[in-house]
Amino acid sequence: LPLIFVNYGVVGGLRGLWADPYLDIVHGLGVAEIGSIIFFMAVAMVVGSFAYGPADRVFNSRKWVAFCGSCVTFVCLGYWAFNPILPPVTLAILLVAIGFFSLCYAVLMAHATANIPQHMAGRGVTLVNFFNMGGVGVLQWTSSQVYREQENPEIPVAGFEGVLWLYFILFVIALAIYAFSRDVRPDATSDRSAKAKAAS
Repeated sequence: LPLIFVNYGVVGGLRGLWADPYLDIVHGLGVAEIGSIIFFMAVAMVVGSFAYGPADRVFNSRKWVAFCGSCVTFVCLGYWAFNPILPPVTLAILLVAIGFFSLCYAVLMAHATANIPQHMAGRGVTLVNFFNMGGVGVLQWTSSQVYREQENPEIPVAGFEGVLWLYFILFVIALAIYAFSRDVRPDATSDRSAKAKAAS
């Protein structure tokens, strides 16, 4: 749940709230340039969703597919946090990478629901979705507060730097917790379902 909360919360915040003003205020890019970068990030998010679809079966692991993909996002955030003023081209590449690798929600959902008893499946899925969408709203509000506290008219990047460090630290915490989760392999889930059907 913590990784689900942070993962989409960060990519949704960057694409929907922070990428545009960062590129405008820090680099002075025009509407067309900013729109192109955000568009390619959105495309990467769509492609990432499809790429993650079969990945857990290809590698026969849900935990490690989601963990490794989230680690790429973590590394990109870390590089940006330590180098807050990046050239637009480098930043565009980072945003596309974050968009692609952050969209492991399907795998995280499958991992979460595989740990939920069948008689609580409906409530479990609702809870997971609540954390996924709730993360976007909570982190947008929280990051806005951080931006206002760190904002400095003389240093345009100051507020954004605070937001990046917030996201980076939250990813550290979420990944550290997720590292201790129990993997549920797709093959094992299929076997369990087959046995349940046979028994009924």
